[in-house]
Amino acid sequence: MNLTDFGRSMLRRWYVVIICVALTAAGAFAVGRTVQPAYQSTATVVLLPPPAVVTEEGNPYLFMGGLDQALSVLSVKLNSAEVAETLVNVGESYEIAKDPNGPGPLITITAEAGSGPRSEELRDAILDRLPVDLKVMQDDLAVTPESQIGAMTLVQSDEPERMVKEQLRLVLAMAALGLGMTVLVTGVLDRWMLARAARRLERRDRDDDEPTVGDQVQERMTGFDGGAGGGGELPDLADPRSPVDFVSSGQP
Repeated sequence: MNLTDFGRSMLRRWYVVIICVALTAAGAFAVGRTVQPAYQSTATVVLLPPPAVVTEEGNPYLFMGGLDQALSVLSVKLNSAEVAETLVNVGESYEIAKDPNGPGPLITITAEAGSGPRSEELRDAILDRLPVDLKVMQDDLAVTPESQIGAMTLVQSDEPERMVKEQLRLVLAMAALGLGMTVLVTGVLDRWMLARAARRLERRDRDDDEPTVGDQVQERMTGFDGGAGGGGELPDLADPRSPVDFVSSGQP
């Protein structure tokens, strides 16, 4: 069945299409109401060079060239499952990565939760955890305080952003599934109904071709009408020698 046949089937069974589309819309609406949107809060942190590298009157922003390695190690530490299980609840997530738009040691923090206040709470918890873990990592290596790298929060979102990407994806998936099932159900139902109508028509034509008992009697009686001249006589139906067979009436 090609696209043209599908189009004709949908036109013939338009009522089925309307019912299926209505069910699809109801399903998509239910999915949209069931799946709650997520809220996202963000922040950007910059790593600062140690005081021992920067002179008393120096500019820390001029000494950030070698901090990318420390940034990568810190990101791995904060993204680990060990740290995550102390910060997030079920259905929440966060990501800590190098800012792809910045050339310096910039860390982007993205926290997602089921509500705006909770996403801000999760982001703030990460901001509090970041300098602590950074210091612990350096203390484990016996780095003196004058040589330790610091961290400073540059910017953070004022209001949580409502994220509907996952919700929209599920709604579109439900709509695509419903429309696909609409085409399939309509095509199968149309073929079945056409086949059933063809069988009925064939059975009706076969019944019309079969002669009835009255037709058989009439056909035999016409043999005694004497042809076109009309000189023949009708047989005596009471005579058992008559060539016309009696039709049994169910009585002896």
